[in-house]
Amino acid sequence: MSTTQNKRSELLQQILSNTNSWLHFAEAKNAALIAFNVALVTGIIGVDWLADYFACAMITIIGFISAIIVAVWSFKPVNKALPKIENNGFGENLLHFAYVASLEQDEYLQSLYARYWKEDDANNFTELERDYCEEIIEIARITMRKQKCFEIGLYINIFMLFLFSILIIYA
Repeated sequence: MSTTQNKRSELLQQILSNTNSWLHFAEAKNAALIAFNVALVTGIIGVDWLADYFACAMITIIGFISAIIVAVWSFKPVNKALPKIENNGFGENLLHFAYVASLEQDEYLQSLYARYWKEDDANNFTELERDYCEEIIEIARITMRKQKCFEIGLYINIFMLFLFSILIIYA
């Protein structure tokens, strides 16, 4: 392997490592959301004075359980290739997982070659480069899926906490 190929492989390894870090972060956020919601549901069930507000408590519990289900869904294994994600203004950052998830393998490799290795016509990608890029893109798409689940669960939580506060105040 030439020095140039080694440098390319090193960059791809770093991008893969960074993308894996974002995946771990997304998984940790979903796990924290599950733990938080389980604690909330347990706390609501354990409070005696909420028996007087049974309907409020049940609505809230159902909402928090919904957020738990969404967060648990993020851990569902992905055994097939995920579709390309639409680029919703992520910016053209070839190192950021959200932008990478919006690219196809050859598109990503060509962009890497043009931007970082200053080679405009690079269609002779090595098998190693293709494999790295395929893995980077798939992990980026899985990370986006997990981020979306967290976002939905978080919005459910915020809405349920707001609703629960209002129901308790006016009940």
